[in-house]
Amino acid sequence: MVGDALLGPIAAVGIPLGLIVYVLLWPEKVQKVAGWLWRGVALVKESAEKEAVSKTVEGTVNDARSRILKRAPEGFPEIVAGRLELKWTTADEVKAVLEDDKVVVFMRRSTHNDDNIAHALVAYVPRAVIEVGRRYTDKPTMRAADLILAKALLTAGGRRSALDSFYEQHVDPEIAAEPEMEQRLGDMDEIDLNGWLLRILLPELHELGRQLHPSHPDARVAADTMKFARWLGDLARRPPGDDSVPLAHLGSMIRVVVVLVANRQRLLEDGIEPYRKRAKSLIYSGDYDAVYLVARDAHIPAVEEIYQRLAKDGRVGEHWLWKYRLRRDFERRRLPRTHGVIACLRMRAPDGDLSDADEELPPVEVEIPEIIHV
Repeated sequence: MVGDALLGPIAAVGIPLGLIVYVLLWPEKVQKVAGWLWRGVALVKESAEKEAVSKTVEGTVNDARSRILKRAPEGFPEIVAGRLELKWTTADEVKAVLEDDKVVVFMRRSTHNDDNIAHALVAYVPRAVIEVGRRYTDKPTMRAADLILAKALLTAGGRRSALDSFYEQHVDPEIAAEPEMEQRLGDMDEIDLNGWLLRILLPELHELGRQLHPSHPDARVAADTMKFARWLGDLARRPPGDDSVPLAHLGSMIRVVVVLVANRQRLLEDGIEPYRKRAKSLIYSGDYDAVYLVARDAHIPAVEEIYQRLAKDGRVGEHWLWKYRLRRDFERRRLPRTHGVIACLRMRAPDGDLSDADEELPPVEVEIPEIIHV
């Protein structure tokens, strides 16, 4: 009992005293042990910092993706597939891989968080957006679409501070390397200003890929995608009352027409009937693969009614309607408008068209005539 009572005070005095003696006699060993301990603490701290940064980057991109797609209607094509997952590497090259329902980006961590977000986003978008359709799209056109969509995601994610890094390290070098890219980015930004990048251009490129896969891309297809994007950009910047830009693109591969439900006087006098008849005649003409109904603010209900009446037509296959908020700078750059609507009516494939590559055809029996030697 007495020994146990004395053990506590002796240990309390003896252990610190022993440590002091050890430090005095073998200071170099103490420094070595201390180095190991601090390295362990640093590794734990660095690991925690890396995890915190990766979660911040993932959260920013994935939240932005959810924001721009949260109101996507039923039937809208899945043009942005997979959430971002970030993994740190020591390699200088950034790499993105599509794995199941996520896009894994491998990259070196920067000391600046805004740089990490910009780098990860620029790697994420080309892997996540219309993976098949981009194979058939003119490369500079697709690159411009990727950059403008990345900008939209940065804005939607509330990381406007990362825009400086995005422009300095990605957009400006693209323009310096290829001056024509500035014009393409301008066209693409006009398309996005109207809300047409996500709801017209990318769905059409996605559909093109779906129709052409797995054929090998050729120059004719790429040229048509470039012309399509240029036409849509011209239409997006067309002033009210200007009829110089046609409302239809009849290309070799992409054939679409836009019906602008925008004449207030016509709607007041004749209602929706002239627009409904016009849209129906375009559907039955056989000239187009898709008809898009477009309107803003007060004319949105007219598009909704036309869409409801035409979506049930036997000539119409896939269809969807999406109401959305215009970009905040639309009012300053174009008109005092806040909301838009786009309805897509895609033509049904003709009977007997086997668009599903997995569908098996019954074997064909061929009678081979007997060969007679003379």
